[in-house]
Amino acid sequence: MENIPSHFLSPPWCGLKCRLQPVVALSPNRCKRCPANAGVVWSVQEAGAGTVDAGGRYTAPRLPTGRVVPVVRELEVADDGVYTDLDVVQGRLAGTVARNVRIERVCLRDADLSRARLERLTLADVRLERCDLANGFWRNAQIDRTELIGCRLTGLDLADASLRHVLMRDCQGALISLRSATLKHGRLEDCSLTEADFQDAQLPGLIARGSDLRGAALYGANLNGADLRGSILDDLRMRATDLSGAVVDPAQLVAIARTLASLLGITVGDPRDGTPPA
Repeated sequence: MENIPSHFLSPPWCGLKCRLQPVVALSPNRCKRCPANAGVVWSVQEAGAGTVDAGGRYTAPRLPTGRVVPVVRELEVADDGVYTDLDVVQGRLAGTVARNVRIERVCLRDADLSRARLERLTLADVRLERCDLANGFWRNAQIDRTELIGCRLTGLDLADASLRHVLMRDCQGALISLRSATLKHGRLEDCSLTEADFQDAQLPGLIARGSDLRGAALYGANLNGADLRGSILDDLRMRATDLSGAVVDPAQLVAIARTLASLLGITVGDPRDGTPPA
């Protein structure tokens, strides 16, 4: 709290000196006594909102707290642009083409970034809520301490990207590509990533809970220490050794056994059927 200006402290005030009741919540809170364009007062983040790494350390995005953050509805990005300390609501960035863009300490809500080509994008301390990133081209991105909540990620291309402390929750991401990407201290919660491409990806320590990974490609992926318990692992496309080092639950072994049997040419038959398999 030492970095918060004195006029935000007990009782807290907004930028226009109107009285604002203390609030602790995930979302920014507008001062109801100020004009609609007065900005947003950010509150302290709720405990447990971020990811937790293998050492149990809390790593939520470091979003602005206790300060007025401008609300932006129209955001235009350009090559080598830097965008910081913003609350972007319903931004329309579909089809945007830009390189080397840096977005830091920003919350994007209900934004449309579908088909955006943002090669070498940098996201640091960012939260995306209910955003459409479908069919985006984000190759070689650098993403750190970022949360994607309720986002559409269908066909998003994150090949060769570097991701650290990233949480994906309640996202729809069929055919997402993380080919040759590195994801450290990542967490998937209740996501649908069917037919995702994780080929040659580095996924050590990945935690996947309640997520649908049916048909995902794991050829050459590093899953050492990954915890996949509670997720759907049917019809994985992989080699027999590609799940080496991962943690799975007993129920998942049935689906994995079917895949391994197919890889090894093993035919599974009913013992009550005496007819030899063809």
